[in-house]
Amino acid sequence: MTGRQADVIVVGAGPSGSACAAELARQGVDVLLLHDGTHAVDSVETTQPGATGVITSILGPVLGPPHSTVPGARSSWADPSLVETDFLFDPSDGAWAVERRAFDAAARDAAVERGARLVSARVTSVEREGDAWQVCAADGELFGAGFLVDATGRAGAIVRRLGARVERHDGLVAMVGEGCPGPDARDGTLVESVEDGWWYATTLGDRVSVGLVTHADLLPPAGERDAVWRVLLGQTRHLRSVVSVNEDVFVRTRRADTSVTEPMHGDGWLAVGDAAAAWDPLSSQGLTAGILLAGRAARAIVAGSDALEEWQDDVRMLVEDTVGLQREYYEMETRWPDAPFWRQWERLD
Repeated sequence: MTGRQADVIVVGAGPSGSACAAELARQGVDVLLLHDGTHAVDSVETTQPGATGVITSILGPVLGPPHSTVPGARSSWADPSLVETDFLFDPSDGAWAVERRAFDAAARDAAVERGARLVSARVTSVEREGDAWQVCAADGELFGAGFLVDATGRAGAIVRRLGARVERHDGLVAMVGEGCPGPDARDGTLVESVEDGWWYATTLGDRVSVGLVTHADLLPPAGERDAVWRVLLGQTRHLRSVVSVNEDVFVRTRRADTSVTEPMHGDGWLAVGDAAAAWDPLSSQGLTAGILLAGRAARAIVAGSDALEEWQDDVRMLVEDTVGLQREYYEMETRWPDAPFWRQWERLD
């Protein structure tokens, strides 16, 4: 085998990939972290209370400016009024509004500080040669390792090639755009349910990420989404006052389902982050859960097969618990019983 060698190769340097690489390096493992910068996330999002301890335990002090703590969340769900949830009385540590591009860069730096070797590379192929993996990048460079970690997000680009499949618990998608703060904006997230699904607006400083979460079957034609999105945004009761968008806003469509990959690990490989399990954004737990579970995955890799099985079982249990809570929360909204989004949700099993 030729090319750069390591004990473990982590493909994908988002928060989960960086967390896995950081924890592996802390455990004394020689790890290569391959970063394809063409798929960088550029948005703002919020964490739930309790994120600070989880994130810093694995990545260190990556929270701070330009990120901001938030005092609470606002929602209009199952009722037209706007309800405020104050995090001040939450016994866990604070919630954060996070600028993802800056956060992801800090997470990569944290992995490097702990000893991971960061390489800019777009992976084009992976092959198993005996007990080792050979990974080929677009520029022809080769990398070799005994263990391979897929941290390529919902695409699961590596584990899909190895035969793993994704099990989706719903058909949710999000139409997401960027705007500027409106007159009622403040750092944090506002959620508002509507006939076609639900909206969120997450504000951090002078940026607002705003999205409509609906069902894939209800998406407008691709060429009409920007215009339809603007019209539906203008029909919201509360959210339209926290965001201002340009007429030429570009709307991106993303998967927003709760899903799990089966299996999440195999002979010499493992998936972390959204490549292993992904979450409905209503939970606001994707970032924190991805980092926590990636750190645990790293320790399981070091510990061996029994620990990997235990880790996989724990991820499955978390997904099952989340699906149950998700259904309870959606069933609270009864104002549009005949609307396709809410009626279709009731039929999901």
